[in-house]
Amino acid sequence: MNLKGSKMILSIIVPFYNSMPYFDFMLKSLISQIEEDIEVVFVDDGSTDGSLDTLKSYNLGDNVKIFSVVNSGVSKARNIGFDYCTGEYVWFVDSDDVIAVSAIKKIKKALNSFNFAPDVITANYYAFDDDLKPKGVIYKSKNFFDEYANNFGMIDDPFDALFSKKTNCSMICNTIFRRENVKNNSVKFDESIVFSEGLVYKFEAVSTAKKFGFMNSYIYGYRNPNVNRGSLSTQMHSIKETICLADALEKWFYYFEKEYKHESGSEFMKMCIAQLINDLFNYIDYQIKQGKCDFDYVAYLDAKANFFEYIKKNINRERSYIKYNF
Repeated sequence: MNLKGSKMILSIIVPFYNSMPYFDFMLKSLISQIEEDIEVVFVDDGSTDGSLDTLKSYNLGDNVKIFSVVNSGVSKARNIGFDYCTGEYVWFVDSDDVIAVSAIKKIKKALNSFNFAPDVITANYYAFDDDLKPKGVIYKSKNFFDEYANNFGMIDDPFDALFSKKTNCSMICNTIFRRENVKNNSVKFDESIVFSEGLVYKFEAVSTAKKFGFMNSYIYGYRNPNVNRGSLSTQMHSIKETICLADALEKWFYYFEKEYKHESGSEFMKMCIAQLINDLFNYIDYQIKQGKCDFDYVAYLDAKANFFEYIKKNINRERSYIKYNF
């Protein structure tokens, strides 16, 4: 894939909300890597802790855009960033993580080495604690993708390749998307979902993609969730917010049940989604026991019972990698 002459090869979108003190680590890892054909779009989601001032204290250059909006959540912030980006490829990163050393050079090298234009590119990432030292590889693609991809990056069953046998399938920050494919297929972050929104977006983007690229390089460092992060993903959520995610996941469950044609990927993804929905129901039940019931309880019980009954009838448990709680 020849990228010579492209104005912006890659747009990096960074939403942030009250991200101190971790934001500084992200900025130091990212800004030093910006090149003339790399664009960075920061979206301040109504921060009140000085995050915006910290960002402006850096020598940012002409390839950096900053937008400030009223606090509306990470999904809307990412959508705004996408609307204003111009790169051929888009990379969504979180403000409390880090960009791996030489990540952008590695991404550009990979893009130039492909003899096709991948719609989705997946790379390795690692976890770290406050000392920034890697604590373990979460996602390692070396050799693994050889089972799925031919020399042209084409794979028969993308969901099986991109999600199965690996943990943290909801991770979006190790994935790069071709902007034209995302835009033409109207793929957006669901703004009603305030956590695990990346998983739903990734489902949508992968389902529209035709070609896939894989990198064995580490491009991203993920701050361990047991560290006291300020990100949205580690905060408690209301029952209504949880139900919004459950509804979105249920839609994808039926997609894999009725529309997706590859048996292996279909079975695995149904099991993964069923487990996630089961976990959400357990969380809602816990909140209800705490007296936090702000919705139609009878309708909830009916929906829960109907979904689990459907799962029991339609999932091949002999192939399950997951232990269910129901």
